[in-house]
Amino acid sequence: MEKRGQVTMLIVVGLIALFVIIFLFLAKDIIIKEVIKVTSTERYVRVQYDFLNGEIEKCMDTETTKALNLIGKQGGYIEPVHYLDYYGDKITYLCKNIPDSKKCANVMFTQQELENKLAEYIKNKVINCINFDLYESEEYTLNYDLTKYDLKVNINEANVLTEVYLPFSITVNELELKKDEFKKGINIPLGKILEGVKDLLNSEAVAGEADPFAYSIGHMEEKFFVQKRIRGNDKVYAVSVLPSDYEFQFAVEGGG
Repeated sequence: MEKRGQVTMLIVVGLIALFVIIFLFLAKDIIIKEVIKVTSTERYVRVQYDFLNGEIEKCMDTETTKALNLIGKQGGYIEPVHYLDYYGDKITYLCKNIPDSKKCANVMFTQQELENKLAEYIKNKVINCINFDLYESEEYTLNYDLTKYDLKVNINEANVLTEVYLPFSITVNELELKKDEFKKGINIPLGKILEGVKDLLNSEAVAGEADPFAYSIGHMEEKFFVQKRIRGNDKVYAVSVLPSDYEFQFAVEGGG
């Protein structure tokens, strides 16, 4: 009887093992498909995450560059008020005429003021540039908080750094990809250029004249290149630091 019980137990165990093998054989395709589906979805999410990162950084780069080119043409202002219309450019007077004097009144902005104006302008441009709708999907959850969105601009000697704070996350299954800070440097030596602009304006305000050739020669190691053009009683200066081709121009108001 004992041997017969052992045989029966072995048969039962064998049948269970057989059923498990048959089940796994039949279910393997479903299991493989689910694994592939999860893997493909997560890979897709990572691609979308990278694309969204890239779009944010591209918008930062594009809008910052546009803004810098605009203030370069217009003497540091987005919307000039007191300016010289010079071949279609609205070049701000950074030194205003003093009646009956060769000298002028220096009204140049501070670097902090320019950083604040750029940040305010670029902030609106960047957020309007980013198209979050392109990244909405039923395959994952996209979250972002525009109430915490912020942007800062730092003008350095060798570059202009744009920093964005914009928290977002993409979640699927157990995978969560998130980021909140972005930085983009534009290789325009605006800080160094502004030093030259300040020197030239001081010469105009104190001596009533600035010599662009002498200034360029005197600052040869710093690679300044200064041009001066005359328009009636007004003067237009264009300042750059080689090898960059970025140019910052401003006007000096002469007597009428």
